[in-house]
Amino acid sequence: MQQLAAFSDRDIATRDRLEDYAADGVVTTAGGLQLQLAMVCDGAGGGEAGEQAARLTSRSIFEFIQVSEEESVPKLLVKAVEHANRIVYQELRGAGSSTLALIAVHLNDGSTYGRMYTANVGNSRVYLMRDKQLVRLNIDHTLANEYVYAGQMSPEEARNLSNANYVTRVIGVGPEVVVDIGFYAERGKVFVNSKRAFNLGRSGLLLREGDTVFAASDGAFAKTEDGGPALRDEEMLLHSLDDDVERATRTLLKYAGDRRPNDNTALSVLFVPSGKRKLVRPVGTGLSPRQRAAAAGAAVLSLVVIIAALATAVGSGQQLGSSFATLTQVAIALDTANAPPPTTTPISGDVGQVGVRYFLGGRSDRVKTSDSLLPAAEPEINYLDLLGNRAYENPDQNPIVSLNAFFQPLTSLVLRRVDDLPQEQAADFLLGRQYTSDGPGGDVYINTGDYHNGGVFVLMEQNPEIVFSGKSEADGATLCMAAKQLPKNPNDPSDTDEVALTCFNGDNNDCSYQFPGQEPTFMPVGRRVRLD
Repeated sequence: MQQLAAFSDRDIATRDRLEDYAADGVVTTAGGLQLQLAMVCDGAGGGEAGEQAARLTSRSIFEFIQVSEEESVPKLLVKAVEHANRIVYQELRGAGSSTLALIAVHLNDGSTYGRMYTANVGNSRVYLMRDKQLVRLNIDHTLANEYVYAGQMSPEEARNLSNANYVTRVIGVGPEVVVDIGFYAERGKVFVNSKRAFNLGRSGLLLREGDTVFAASDGAFAKTEDGGPALRDEEMLLHSLDDDVERATRTLLKYAGDRRPNDNTALSVLFVPSGKRKLVRPVGTGLSPRQRAAAAGAAVLSLVVIIAALATAVGSGQQLGSSFATLTQVAIALDTANAPPPTTTPISGDVGQVGVRYFLGGRSDRVKTSDSLLPAAEPEINYLDLLGNRAYENPDQNPIVSLNAFFQPLTSLVLRRVDDLPQEQAADFLLGRQYTSDGPGGDVYINTGDYHNGGVFVLMEQNPEIVFSGKSEADGATLCMAAKQLPKNPNDPSDTDEVALTCFNGDNNDCSYQFPGQEPTFMPVGRRVRLD
């Protein structure tokens, strides 16, 4: 089985809130299925409810699939989406909802590239690019389409309905939802009805060399000022042939964003390997270094969906808590009083820029090694894109996959060290244990990028000699790791502070924790370890 390449990202566009989610990941189910997942979730609702609905949808699908023993992929997808619908409805009671386009490739079915299945609710889209032809595989669940594809109306009759474009299926508006697994495209046919589509979808589609599959929120195809969609077919076709799925996805989002659609946009893209893939340069001026850095920062938000899913994985035989902090309340509270001096002099220099901190509203702050810490707290979404001074000085000679860190509310985190020598990139953080009336502080997720080479080290404020580390010798490895402070129970005098540590991917010896004077203890992947 040859490995697929996947990447997911999203863009706020002209909206005040970012309610779309996009995520991808490889999951092995309890029943032994190995699945490459890719999805977009388009949230809607007042206040923060739309964002919560999209995030809950993605998280719930990941966690259900991971623990399921179902052996049929189509049945598994239907059950997972139905489970997500119940979770969203129970938690938000109709205040927030989400559409969904989900792709699942069965990787261990015995074929070369896997067999693809989909699940769809609402008006997000799934496309297949094959043999230089772009084909949409699913349909919008609108009132007009429901009648047409069920054979109850002609397209002309359906178009004349006063509410023809009313979306009929949405996750979270009721206790039940109808999940569509159909493929509404078949070679040689201009129309595929619902019954035939169901049979095609149930059988799945064997992927071929050079195939590209897209999941996209409806914002990517929203009408713009020139009357056309934000993202054009010719652009999708062009970048379907790229050899870098991350570059292709970010470029497509930039095309859409530059046309200023009145909606968020989200993409999750799968590349099937091919020797014919090659570098595809963006049409026009392309991405500037600053835009590339911004896109790298934005990528961590799509990863948060996966982290949210995995953060509820089984740990010590019990399911972890399902509560989520609201992203728009994220802030960083810095307290350096207890920070010990750096263990290593920063190689990056005294005043050079080593990273950028991004905010939901579009603002960004430079991060310098002279600060030895992140900028002051802000009551809005923010995350760190850490490159190192050498990459900023000469990005062409010093290319690097950046470290991205995402912060939950009230997190106290000090950036103590940045080493950016080639193949020896390393970073140290000190995780605070600040608690407030709103809850515990100290909750960070880190996507290590190239910093897995030298290691990423998170030290605990209770005792900076307690070290949580992530380091991998594997080529191209990118570790996902998280650390969270857990406060003691004030009603239990015997209770003590704890820290929860999780290593989400890599090998079982890539993450470890170490107490003073002891050898490192290696951690299992995908399971949370709690230390007091």
